[in-house]
Amino acid sequence: MATTRSRLGSQAIDDLLRTLPVRVRDKLLRAALTRGAEIVLAEAKALAPVHTGEYRDSLYVRPIKLHSRNASREAAIGVVGGYGLAHLLEYGHAYKATIRGKTYEGNVPAQPHLRTAADNKRDEAVKAISSHLEAHFAEALR
Repeated sequence: MATTRSRLGSQAIDDLLRTLPVRVRDKLLRAALTRGAEIVLAEAKALAPVHTGEYRDSLYVRPIKLHSRNASREAAIGVVGGYGLAHLLEYGHAYKATIRGKTYEGNVPAQPHLRTAADNKRDEAVKAISSHLEAHFAEALR
């Protein structure tokens, strides 16, 4: 799973989020982060290696539990591969197989797509997150 963490640059939004009840804030943050993660997901699907298309189609956005560390709140959304292959494709791996008594071994090269997608779409995702929060707080930010 590739997870990108980012702090929103707007102190005004951060201050307004702190005034909300925890459940409301968590719901709002989860919705905003999902908007950003969907942008990364689309890029990850475009970059994903395709053999049959099942792996690419298995990628999805998964909210990760919001939690407190010290006084600050953190939230994360991950783009996840449903077949458990993401780490093998992303970083490459060694293999060893015996077929009909003959042993084959070697290395499968890395095919980075999740981290690349997060890097390529980071700014766009952060803008989508900020826009969602700003739209919610439009009246209060004036």
